[in-house]
Amino acid sequence: ALGAICMPSQASAAEVSSPVVNNIKATTTFQATPSNGPVVIITKDGTVGKVAMIEGLDSEASLNSGVLRIRTDNKVKTRYLYWILNSEVFWHWFNYTNGGNSTILHLYQNVFEKFSFPLPNLTTQIEICEFLDNEISTLDAAINKVKKIIELAESTKKSLIYEYVTGKKRVEV
Repeated sequence: ALGAICMPSQASAAEVSSPVVNNIKATTTFQATPSNGPVVIITKDGTVGKVAMIEGLDSEASLNSGVLRIRTDNKVKTRYLYWILNSEVFWHWFNYTNGGNSTILHLYQNVFEKFSFPLPNLTTQIEICEFLDNEISTLDAAINKVKKIIELAESTKKSLIYEYVTGKKRVEV
């Protein structure tokens, strides 16, 4: 469903090269096959907003009722949609549309289809995706290195405490 065109309130028209447009359609009934190309899915119940992009399926796959498969028209690259859904653009919209509705969060299909987002031309979408793919990959690698250092420090800490409190090692005075 195509939505209304609007400009984000936090940006001036000069800062946004393209209008904000809604070009998405969500469904819970989809049989993913290798020939369908990349697929973006998002959780809609419980833990809302977990996003995945599925590529290179070797065989068919089905969705459960807690997941939406998002289709776009030919003006939106699938990878760009993936990054939009992982951005604050999505979360600001989601929090605005769900403000005070329920203690249990839901992403309703009919509401999600009204989600609007910045939509640059296809060339710019590809450039944004390539940039984000590279930068996020670099950041994820750095985060993983730090996590391994923290795990090693935690293990060393536990071992040190164990060895001294059990008397396997003694404090030299």
